Amino acid sequence: MCVVNIIFDPAYNTYASLLRGIQTYFQASSTIIHQARNTLKVITFEDKRFVVKSFKRPCFFYKIIYTFFRASKAKRSFKYTQRLLANGIAAPNPVGYVEKKRFGLLDESYYVSEEIFYDFTIREAQNRQVEDVESIYRQFVFFTYAMHQKGIIHLDFSPGNILIKKEADKYKFALVDVNRMQFKPVGFKEGLKNFSRLWLSDEDAEFLGAEYAKLAGKQDQKDYAAGLLYALNRKFKAYKIFKNKIRGR
Repeated sequence: MCVVNIIFDPAYNTYASLLRGIQTYFQASSTIIHQARNTLKVITFEDKRFVVKSFKRPCFFYKIIYTFFRASKAKRSFKYTQRLLANGIAAPNPVGYVEKKRFGLLDESYYVSEEIFYDFTIREAQNRQVEDVESIYRQFVFFTYAMHQKGIIHLDFSPGNILIKKEADKYKFALVDVNRMQFKPVGFKEGLKNFSRLWLSDEDAEFLGAEYAKLAGKQDQKDYAAGLLYALNRKFKAYKIFKNKIRGR
């Protein structure tokens, strides 16, 4: 027995048929953006391009968790994106999500958003594949600090999830993969720690840490912040390397 739950943003009610047939449209699309644990594809529907994320089918334990105790990743992606936009933080416009339950438990889920156009990600800045890196970093720290001041922290704050578009001499930032977020007051140390997931070079970690301290009004703690992010960054790298060795990667 299959039960389908379809939720869409009121601004996209004319695309309800896209959500109703999402599995068919998804399978028919050959435009793959990313394929690993989850799969992202671009779907063209009525001359408009959408990005659809199909989440990996959960194991039996997580079927129970996502059915009775915690919102599904698709639902969180939708709700959290709405919260980001309401707080003035850019993200692809949310269209809706679909949950399919079999025998009363979550089995499949899809999240649909508008395609967003960008020039590069923060990864290209880290790898020095673009110019004006120092300016990008300063504006990126400002963007991140402003987000933290609004009580928002992105728990998957990794290089591929931070999109950048250049407009004149300004850089606009947008977030993707937002199903893991926290909405709460963000302290100074926790804010710095958020950058450690970026897999920064030692020099970049020190620079971002010092810039964050300036924005936080802690000019006298610039060196402390630079050293702290340096240490947090190295600790995260060591943890990920160890974890991958355990998994045999």
